[in-house]
Amino acid sequence: MNNHIHQAVFSVLSKLLLQKVALMLSGVGLSLLSVLLYYEQVISKFVPTPTEVWAVRAIAVSVLSIFVAVSTFYWFRPKLKFDEQTGTNINLKTSVRYCHNCKHTIKQNVPLKSNERGWYCVGCKRSFSDPSRPYKSVSPTGNSYLL
Repeated sequence: MNNHIHQAVFSVLSKLLLQKVALMLSGVGLSLLSVLLYYEQVISKFVPTPTEVWAVRAIAVSVLSIFVAVSTFYWFRPKLKFDEQTGTNINLKTSVRYCHNCKHTIKQNVPLKSNERGWYCVGCKRSFSDPSRPYKSVSPTGNSYLL
């Protein structure tokens, strides 16, 4: 049981880290662009005078890199939809289910672990039942009387 908690925490932290890295990369690009524009006069002493074509190309590359950074951030962002039958959030891209309770209380997307009756949240310890999975109960004699 303890190993499952460690795996879930590692999974959540690694996904959060990937999202933070994508955001940091876009921030680093914008920061470098800002520094270059701020120190343009100092740098221009060491670089020959650019022609208009190079200036247009530099602006185009800057705009393109900003567009790529922002679109990458939104591409890796999970697109969640609430599933009313199960009470969970489902990622439309990957079909991974997330805890709806944790989304609103601790503001994090905690992935759910699958079990025999549905899903289990390792964050808030809440269980979600899946209507498509029939409940099997075993009698003391070993015969299944509910399907």
